[in-house]
Amino acid sequence: MSAVPQGLGDNLLVSTSVTANHTGAAQQVLLYDKHSYQVINENTNNDSVAYFVVEATNQNGSDATYLPIADYQINSGDNVNAQGIMYSDDWRFVQCRFAITGHSEGNYTIVENHIY
Repeated sequence: MSAVPQGLGDNLLVSTSVTANHTGAAQQVLLYDKHSYQVINENTNNDSVAYFVVEATNQNGSDATYLPIADYQINSGDNVNAQGIMYSDDWRFVQCRFAITGHSEGNYTIVENHIY
């Protein structure tokens, strides 16, 4: 376990519950280089379908243009990542956010963690 660089503070941990198409809040992640997302499908008993997307940008501000860097289908009916997904990668961008799109029904919990 490595020490947190002096003056940088704690890791960034965010948990969000989603019941409809949703774009998560932009996270300032320039100081972090390890990123992980856990998407939990709370609806494994029905035919819920959604797409989980991680988007990133090297621009600052609320008018930044985001592009996808990861995209996964979650589909209980077809048993494609039916329980949810785990995503982890090392990257350096200024901001990132997640999106749940193509959502037909159901509830999802997204836990994101950004560490040094």
